[in-house]
Amino acid sequence: MSKKMISNSILFTSIIASLSLASCGANNTGPASSGVMSRQKVPLVIKNASEAVENTDVIFEKNRAVELNDDFSNIDDVRDYLNNFTIKATLKYALDQNATFVCSKIIGGDEVVKTEISAGSLSKAINIKVGNNEVSANITCRVIYQEQEIAIVNYNFTKSLLIDSETKLDDISLLITEKGYEVDRLIFLRGGVLITNGASFTMNANKLYSQDAFVQTFSIIDLLGQTKNNGQKENLPGKSGGTITINSLRSTGKLTVNMFGQNGNDQAITPGPIKSMGTPGVNAVAETYHQVSTCPESNSRRILVDMAGCHATHSAENTPGSPATRGGDGENGRNGLAGNQGGNSGSFNLISVAENDLEIVFEAKAGTGGAGAPGGIGGLPGPGGARAGKYPAAPAGTPGAKGIDGRPGENGLVSKSCTINSTSKTKKCS
Repeated sequence: MSKKMISNSILFTSIIASLSLASCGANNTGPASSGVMSRQKVPLVIKNASEAVENTDVIFEKNRAVELNDDFSNIDDVRDYLNNFTIKATLKYALDQNATFVCSKIIGGDEVVKTEISAGSLSKAINIKVGNNEVSANITCRVIYQEQEIAIVNYNFTKSLLIDSETKLDDISLLITEKGYEVDRLIFLRGGVLITNGASFTMNANKLYSQDAFVQTFSIIDLLGQTKNNGQKENLPGKSGGTITINSLRSTGKLTVNMFGQNGNDQAITPGPIKSMGTPGVNAVAETYHQVSTCPESNSRRILVDMAGCHATHSAENTPGSPATRGGDGENGRNGLAGNQGGNSGSFNLISVAENDLEIVFEAKAGTGGAGAPGGIGGLPGPGGARAGKYPAAPAGTPGAKGIDGRPGENGLVSKSCTINSTSKTKKCS
């Protein structure tokens, strides 16, 4: 489709695809004049349409502006018209007067486009675009003839998603229902990586195309562990990869799915110091002495020597005293805490209605546990007892031993990837 046929700057652009009355010839089943349509009011029929809806007198058709070829040869056109659609109204027979084909889109009020189905013509098409800031668009289209609604249809357009670089799921604006994320086409181009950040989700797509792209649970940096805004690691276990389910009517190409659990962070809480000391040793107690005279004893019965002036004495031990004791040993340091656990790999499921030719390359890794905290430092020893008398000072005790280092955190668990065909009820896991 030429880019001149559709303009991104105009939300609605009419495309005339009229067929003349003469081209219908004898195949016309309805009158060329006003006939029944000009004289009777056709009952109002409202249908929630998918691709084509046949109303009483009008056939409505919804189509994408550009369909992606399986070999991606027209990807430039798809980029330009990714969320453009056409709605075509075709009358079952030509009219002798103009009819009005009008479509309205609700964006904070009615946004309406009108075009004429000329007398003698059978069809008209209008281009619809889901805006960049929209996740879907609800469109109501009517065909009005002689001031009467002869046909009406409601369409819901869901935007397509094209991923051609590293893209985080959190940064994407998508329609969310009770069934999960809703997209029309999910297109991965070469170099495209969808980072899910460990989220569990279901994505429903009409078509899935992948040009050798990736779905990955975490970025390379985030796989190393959870960090704060300032880049410092938090004392947290690793996140798991989550459960990812993609429902697709049709899938083609090659998609690599890396279900990796996040590493657990190293234990950041370290044991506090031992504040107490070993008990002090007991001080030595000095020995004591008393004086002993060396003068001869007097004997009143005998006259020995003149004792006058004898003052000779010497010291004699009275109590032996006691030696000093060794100081008490310091208390052993506290044991370190274990490291944080690594995250589980998570699981991936592709569920298709029909057989698909999507090649899935699946790799699953669990996050590794973080390192444990080191054991705490032991307490200080008690001082030895002080010297006294003939006894020397005693030595101090032994410092407390370092605590035992914390063990590494446990690694996460590894899960499987499965492709499921809901029609044939087959399931393949790896």
